[in-house]
Amino acid sequence: MNKIKLTKITVEKLPFAGKGKQVDYYDSELDGFGVRVSATGKKYFVRAHIGNRRVRVMLKSFKLISAEEARKEALATLGTMAQGVDPNQVERDNIQQAAKKRREEKQQSVTLQAVLDDYLQKGKLKPRTVKTYHDLFRLYLADWLERPATEITRDMVKHRHQDIATGKRQRQVFKKEADTKKAGVKKVVDSKRREGAADNCFRTLRAVLNYAFEDEEGGALYANPVTVLSSRKRKAWYKVDRRRTLIKNSDLPAWSKAVEALDNPITRDFLLFLIYTGLRRNEAAGLRWDQVDFQEGCFTIPDTKNGEPHTLPLSDYLINLLMKRKAEAWSDNPYVFPSTGKAGYLQEPKRAIGAVTVATGITFTCHDLRRTFATIAESLDLSGYTVKALLNHKQQVGDVTGGYIILNVDRLREPMQKITNAIQERIRKQHGQVLPMQAATSK
Repeated sequence: MNKIKLTKITVEKLPFAGKGKQVDYYDSELDGFGVRVSATGKKYFVRAHIGNRRVRVMLKSFKLISAEEARKEALATLGTMAQGVDPNQVERDNIQQAAKKRREEKQQSVTLQAVLDDYLQKGKLKPRTVKTYHDLFRLYLADWLERPATEITRDMVKHRHQDIATGKRQRQVFKKEADTKKAGVKKVVDSKRREGAADNCFRTLRAVLNYAFEDEEGGALYANPVTVLSSRKRKAWYKVDRRRTLIKNSDLPAWSKAVEALDNPITRDFLLFLIYTGLRRNEAAGLRWDQVDFQEGCFTIPDTKNGEPHTLPLSDYLINLLMKRKAEAWSDNPYVFPSTGKAGYLQEPKRAIGAVTVATGITFTCHDLRRTFATIAESLDLSGYTVKALLNHKQQVGDVTGGYIILNVDRLREPMQKITNAIQERIRKQHGQVLPMQAATSK
């Protein structure tokens, strides 16, 4: 250990260290006081034990402070360290608190709209999810968008959540005039009870504000006001039951007949494709011809809800359906279910669904067709892993066995054909009587 009495003259005479090296010199009179010499500078320091740790605290450069001033500062610092206080940690805490204060001050002026835009831009969200978030905020929180996010209070959340659910918060819907000769649109006030929309809206707001209020250490700059809905006293979430509607077996003959009678072959085939594949509406709608392999008898949806590509075999019915669709394919459109709309493919087939409902009295959605497919699949005593694979559901966390079972497209071919056969059998049945397919559809 190099020990000398640190004075202005002795420190000035100390030779600079070699490039990339540092040499410490300790004062011969004050334990723990020293100067560190590098290739470019000389800086005073103190070193002492705090508990079981040896801590070094750098002071100022010898150019900025005299040796005697440095000695006085060293004495004060060593006294602080003797009390168990780490000056380095104090400095780090001060820096973090100052940065946090600056972030809080900056955050106080950021609007909810800006927070939402930032969240949607940085999050890995699908376009449909982004649209849903925008729609929820526009429909139910439009008057909050230009307000600083930090000004949203628990009372505001509590009352707006209740107003949406009870219909007091009126949703503005813009619809085209029935008379096409009249230009423009008319505003329709929708004041239905929307408990599901209330929950969805504020779950989304909770996620956005959690993101906005999070600090760099993972803590929160501000308390999220949406937590009021989860408080033990209030428990305000409505927890709307999951939809369980589907096309009942007794309704399948009439439903099939009405779908087959649709005048638009694209929407007709689209609805049939949904019930025979169990796909989600968006996944089926975006199917391209280059994703259909007639030679291997399968097709692939690369962009799915769970982020994993989904390959399914084609049953004989589906092969015939797609071959007919291919024969009528648009030469300038790559989609199996094309449209003249902006996306280039079929969106929500509301008109077709409405026509089937009018003809049969059966109310349904596209997702009901997926539930119908799943219900029929489970009725055939297929294994749970097979049904999950067909529906592209992820295995549950902790399901060790499921992690070892890989069901490829060939393993799914027989189950897929069984489901197709079961659907057609149910279509042919009317009032407990089995009829030929042709007779069932011509009645």
